[in-house]
Amino acid sequence: MTAAARRPNLLAPSPSGRHPSADTRDWTDTWVCVGVAEQLTEMGAVLPATIGYHAVHVRRTATGLVAAVNARPFGGCASIPVHCGSTRNVKCPHLACAFSADGGVLDDTNDPVGRQRAEFVGDGRRTVVLPLVQWSSLLFTTVTLTSAPPHPLEAVPAPLPATAVGSAVLPGNWLTTPPRVASAVVDAIGGDVVDVAPNLTLIHHGHRRTLAVFSKPAGQSRSTVTWAHLGPTPALDVAATLWGTSPTS
Repeated sequence: MTAAARRPNLLAPSPSGRHPSADTRDWTDTWVCVGVAEQLTEMGAVLPATIGYHAVHVRRTATGLVAAVNARPFGGCASIPVHCGSTRNVKCPHLACAFSADGGVLDDTNDPVGRQRAEFVGDGRRTVVLPLVQWSSLLFTTVTLTSAPPHPLEAVPAPLPATAVGSAVLPGNWLTTPPRVASAVVDAIGGDVVDVAPNLTLIHHGHRRTLAVFSKPAGQSRSTVTWAHLGPTPALDVAATLWGTSPTS
């Protein structure tokens, strides 16, 4: 492949031999489901959304939702510490790193002085804005420095906005867990199952009603799985049906 034909990676990945928790695949130009719009209700709120080596985030601004990555996050580690090479993404005060575990939304409640959010946003001079698409309430972004590819759901009518959202950390790779989790509820609600690569499964079960299940990596064999019911509130308890009352944490 010539230099002219090579796809531009946003950030060059670091050597990963000692760091099995990282997803080493190149996700350039791939639309990834990263969150639900209703999660970001507060101005300035930030949703961490790691994609491969990129500590992507989505934040709510005065003009709407923005996806971006800070090309110089946190200013902390000169190299990746050995202890970050476990099979689980580590709990670390430096969240804007692909090796730290993505938590939930950061806002004025759990980040009152904005220190953690500043690691993602910085001073704004090195923030690279990424394409962002919203389909119903689902948020998708892609790591690219060129024009974004077509979105896989752009021709599909969107269901109504989310009326219920939940999440849990479960065993399983982030790419294979959504269809497995969705299979636990499809018999109860019926409908048509659609897998949307790489990390989203949809169950369409009625007019503008859809159950969405997507995941983010929490390590080599752990996933943070989020479900969102798009449309009128379902009659059944989705959380209890998906993983009972005691999800793995």
